[in-house]
Amino acid sequence: MIGYEIFNKTLKNMELYPVFGNPGTTEIPMLEDIESDNYILTLHDSISVGMADGRAQLTRKPSMVNLHSILGIGNSMAFIYSAYVHKIPMIITAGEQDNRHIFYDPLLSGNINDMISKYTKYSFEIRSANDIERAVRRAYISSITPPFSLSFLGFPMDTLEENAEFRNLTRPEVNSDIVDDRAVREICNEINNSGNPAMILGYEADLYGGIWHAKEFSRKLGIPVFAEPFASRGPYDSSDPYYAGDLPPVAERINKSLSAYDLIIMVGGDINLYPYSHSDLLSGRRIIKIGLDISGKIGDSYFMNPATFLRESLKYLHERKGEKIPVRPEVNKNSQIQRVMLKIHENFPGYTIADESISASPFLRQIVGYNQDSYFIGKSGQIGWALPAAAGMATVNPKVLCVIGDGAFMYTSQTLWTIRNYNLPVKLIILDNHGYGILRKFQEVNYENTGKYLTFSIELKKVVDSFGIDVRKNDENMRDIEWLRSHDGPAALIIRVDKPYGYNLFKK
Repeated sequence: MIGYEIFNKTLKNMELYPVFGNPGTTEIPMLEDIESDNYILTLHDSISVGMADGRAQLTRKPSMVNLHSILGIGNSMAFIYSAYVHKIPMIITAGEQDNRHIFYDPLLSGNINDMISKYTKYSFEIRSANDIERAVRRAYISSITPPFSLSFLGFPMDTLEENAEFRNLTRPEVNSDIVDDRAVREICNEINNSGNPAMILGYEADLYGGIWHAKEFSRKLGIPVFAEPFASRGPYDSSDPYYAGDLPPVAERINKSLSAYDLIIMVGGDINLYPYSHSDLLSGRRIIKIGLDISGKIGDSYFMNPATFLRESLKYLHERKGEKIPVRPEVNKNSQIQRVMLKIHENFPGYTIADESISASPFLRQIVGYNQDSYFIGKSGQIGWALPAAAGMATVNPKVLCVIGDGAFMYTSQTLWTIRNYNLPVKLIILDNHGYGILRKFQEVNYENTGKYLTFSIELKKVVDSFGIDVRKNDENMRDIEWLRSHDGPAALIIRVDKPYGYNLFKK
């Protein structure tokens, strides 16, 4: 069987379709046997990675990406880094120059592995058509083994034209239901003997279906539940009375938020910091960390499935009563941006939200809230992630809303072509504040320069129109919000917001 036929059959066996890609000449041999319905074309390499990221977030299975040689990998590095930070399963492929003249350093040749290997768990260049099937399967296993991660496979053009045996390997199953009963009992004994414990939940609580078990856990103990700073997905039901809100990504403020608690139980997450503060993070505090993504940065770590830990711990925990539950801050209806978020909350129940409103994101999280598979944000600091991610999510979910700022939208606006071409049901809200609001706020608080070069004005409606997406432009009252929600197919609403501030992350 010819190499490209093996490649196609292997992707079918591994259930890796659709492929998200932006191919070039070196990828044409890979695509020779792939049907058009199984390939989603993007107009920039990076958008392929962003869409695969979004799809994998919801399916919890590896997504397949096809990039163009070392240049396509280079174009996509920010998105590859973000997928690495998000800990999602993904297999990235790229065509490489024909080995038969590689001695001459031909155009499109280069050492891809050196560029990408830091952000992959498994990386391999196919040297023979006999390796295609087993390399794809190995990449699948590596990506789906906790903690989820990326794999890379390079395909020199000549290997796709070789003849080899097709083994018809089956799709692997990986069991991540890992728990240590002895460790569970030890942790529960420490919790039972503590004076005033609190819990921090992270992205793995939602990833592994642990939100319901977390609610039972918090109710039995009567303890507050905080969300990890910059959680890439909503880790808890934020309508629950035990939810104490998101921890800020600042050491000094984290210390203040957790000052009353003698034991911190961190489940399925980590402490993610952004601006520096003159404080030693949780110095001298007793911290227990449980999860499948263990960084070792803080606390004593236990490698267990967080959902399974929460479920099993209920057998050993002593019930507590009379603990004071924190009260979450009230919504300020006099705030322009908070009124917009209230409208979103009222009109898009049950939607999965990809958020890149940046300076307004704290209000979106506070007002719209979390539930299972309901809220996603890029936690790497990258700009331009949300729109491709929303498009990827829309390949498996018909109810996807992307909330994005005008600056972030312009990074990957060409995603709209893919959304329109494949009729992906993405609803898009663009918050137009005529500039980089988060940078203006940082400069306003910390520096004297007024930063006028951080302000710009773009005819956003014309941009959206040019891709054939139905769009309307409104003021802050969002009179067309019902039109957006009920519109058949993709649509966009642009809302002018002047001051999406109030959450001062950068206070000295």
